[in-house]
Amino acid sequence: MKNLIILFALIFLTLAFLERTAYKSYSEGGKVSKQEVKLDEDQDNKNFEILEVTSDEKKQMEESLGYEIAEIKHIRLLDKDDYTKEDVNNKEAYTIENISEVKDALEFDGRDVYELIYKNKKYKEAGIKIGNKILKNDYMVDLPIDARIISNALGFDVKEKHKIDLDLELKIEGKAFATLSLFLEINHYDFEVHKNGREVSKGRAKKVVGAYLIVRKDERNEI
Repeated sequence: MKNLIILFALIFLTLAFLERTAYKSYSEGGKVSKQEVKLDEDQDNKNFEILEVTSDEKKQMEESLGYEIAEIKHIRLLDKDDYTKEDVNNKEAYTIENISEVKDALEFDGRDVYELIYKNKKYKEAGIKIGNKILKNDYMVDLPIDARIISNALGFDVKEKHKIDLDLELKIEGKAFATLSLFLEINHYDFEVHKNGREVSKGRAKKVVGAYLIVRKDERNEI
């Protein structure tokens, strides 16, 4: 009889322990326990690299954007095919003068060029894959002028397009909202267009040198 009582007591304690463990696992399952961006960094046939973002840089961007950054990746374009200056048959006698006050000054473009909002309602891991993105250099000028003239004067191809295969996966656990944005990192160039020694127009060129991939997490979880 005594042995039977001890056996029932052991069974009761075992069941109580298992129930507590199961409850703990269920209650923790609804929390956002992981959020990361995986990006294929295999540099074979890649035209970009991933640079480290310091804590100070991240803090400055958070102050500029006005929200906390959950994940950040710095994508820097690789100039594998540098623009080679060519002789341009300039029958119209156009010349370009770079009048940028601060040359080669990097600017963090605050405009979203890509944004994805993801909402995960289930207590399980889910992922979203994102494909190709095209980043292009461009210029503005009032005259129908050959883009090669501007390219030669500024030292880079103002019509170049960079197609980057991000091949990334955003993973979130638990109930969460996430916004993924791609911000361009660009150089601005102001220039004047001259014809026969006289200024006839002004323009602006931008050179895309990279981008910042930023994930914002919304803490307001639904029940």
